[in-house]
Amino acid sequence: MGEEFKEQEAEEKREKKEIKQGTDTFRKIAQGRLSEITREELNEDEIEIIKNEIEKYNVKYFTGRHVPQVEGKWKTEFEKYHTRSKEFSLDKENEDSSFDSLFLSSYSSYLSGEYFSAKEKIEHLLRKSVGSGSVYHGARLHLLSLGSAASYRLGAYYDAIWFANAGKLLSDSVGEKAGVEYFEEMEWVIETTAGISRTWQKSGVSLISKEIENELGTPMCLENKIERSAAYRKEASLLRDVKIYDAREKKHRIKTTVEEYICNIKRIGSTGKDLSPLMVYAIDGSISFCLVFTEKGKTKISVIKSKIKADEMVCRLHAVKNRNREILKRRCTEREEKEKWWRDRMELDREIGREAALLDAYLRKFQEKGRLFAKQVALVIEDVLSEIPFEICDVFCGKGVFRAPSLGSLVPPPEDSAAAPNAECKSEDRPKSSDPPENSREKNACNVFYLLNPEKNLSDTEIRIKETIREELPNSKGIIARAPEPMEIEKQIAKCDVFMYFGHGGGEKFFTPRTLKRVQMHGGKKKIFLFGCSSAKISALPNYNTHSTCISYLFIPEIESVTGALWDVTDKDLDHISIGVLRSLQSSSEPLSVTINRLRHGCKLKYLNGAAIVVYGEGGGDGDRR
Repeated sequence: MGEEFKEQEAEEKREKKEIKQGTDTFRKIAQGRLSEITREELNEDEIEIIKNEIEKYNVKYFTGRHVPQVEGKWKTEFEKYHTRSKEFSLDKENEDSSFDSLFLSSYSSYLSGEYFSAKEKIEHLLRKSVGSGSVYHGARLHLLSLGSAASYRLGAYYDAIWFANAGKLLSDSVGEKAGVEYFEEMEWVIETTAGISRTWQKSGVSLISKEIENELGTPMCLENKIERSAAYRKEASLLRDVKIYDAREKKHRIKTTVEEYICNIKRIGSTGKDLSPLMVYAIDGSISFCLVFTEKGKTKISVIKSKIKADEMVCRLHAVKNRNREILKRRCTEREEKEKWWRDRMELDREIGREAALLDAYLRKFQEKGRLFAKQVALVIEDVLSEIPFEICDVFCGKGVFRAPSLGSLVPPPEDSAAAPNAECKSEDRPKSSDPPENSREKNACNVFYLLNPEKNLSDTEIRIKETIREELPNSKGIIARAPEPMEIEKQIAKCDVFMYFGHGGGEKFFTPRTLKRVQMHGGKKKIFLFGCSSAKISALPNYNTHSTCISYLFIPEIESVTGALWDVTDKDLDHISIGVLRSLQSSSEPLSVTINRLRHGCKLKYLNGAAIVVYGEGGGDGDRR
């Protein structure tokens, strides 16, 4: 491992040197100082290529939509791109691996409503251009514009803002005022869609401005989260865009219209009698519940609309979490201070309990209507309501409750697509999953790897968890009281069935979903447990997809479920849950979601600590612990 780390360090140094050299050259190109470029940096042919790129990717095409003076293979397509012609269509037979071809292909995907594909192509081109002095800055600005637009349509707020902000910074660094204004307009559209107040006068020239959108006439499609959210906001039916579809779910990505997809969702009854899909969303500002069930072979819904104002409940819970954070920061040495610490936290526990009782009263109305919840309940929650701990409601006692990223994720794939379920989600940057030969795999009931107390400041947790692991999982492997080396955890997750983290937060200091995507997976489905404060913390904005570390892991096809905490919790109750999970891995056949629900109700502070623990993904209804 040490030699591998040294090689990686040397590679990083080489990359930094290349980036510095490329940046120096890039600055000269951006400022039009082509005559100052030496032969060591670029040769005459490469300088000629840059001159051609300036014609195709000039920043003036952002604002005036001029017809570029382009010659050669892609002349017609560039003219249509710059004039924002709705008649744009790329000749697939002429596509190749060149920069221009990939860029035009990404724009073609964007116009076709394949926003995820467009975003992946743009990210690929941006990675290729890093440190390369031969890529004109105008080309990067066009990439950032398209990347921001595709992310916006997908409902990926942070990605959209990142692309737009990067475009604004790049424009400013090379003195392109028109580019700065263009990307400022994109930021304005992105943020006002999220309900963020912005005082800026739009000009109507960006790719996501209403003027350009109307001119292009792009149809509403499944991947257009923003459009679906607006179109179905008040629907109390399966058309309601709680999250009927999420383009990030690669294992469920399909090509179809919204109407065709709704028909497919009606097959949700085939998930079986042991699962109750329950949608939670806000209609007219009030929290509403929609139970999906099957009757006489047909999928039906039952809707309960509460009088609970969604924004008011979210606001009250935010206040509780903020006070909880302040209390946890106190240093209590005297007996009176410790007693007050406990009184204050118990009061917060009761406050969350009162919120849960309000929700429980409406959920019980399903029973009054003769609609009983199955053994497992799959919550599909509207993004802005994701911070509410619905799982702790008493009506769910004795059942398994887990969160599904979308209603579509609960629907089995059509039989005719079983042969190639991932045909749409191939990526040259993503290693394929691999199953080693059966006789080479260790025949364990549960192959566990763990990272325990890597920052060496949770000594009590380390003692409790280490003792439990020695008793319950003596053959498991892990790291105790040291920080892992780069990519060490990702490689272990790829090989194990269960990964458990015991530390602060979601372990982002040591491993991330982004880095996990780089490794080749082995074996079957995997479960991830992030036993740290706010490891499942939610970031949600109106009209956009929920963002969370847990959810990001779930969009890796090999990850079956992720367990984490919505907010900050104390160690003893968290250890109570993690120890219970450790003991259940080998000895229990009950679904994970049932185990977690039983353990959260057994916490000393059932609402303040127990309610924070949530499971994302499938609950393991077949009892298979692998």
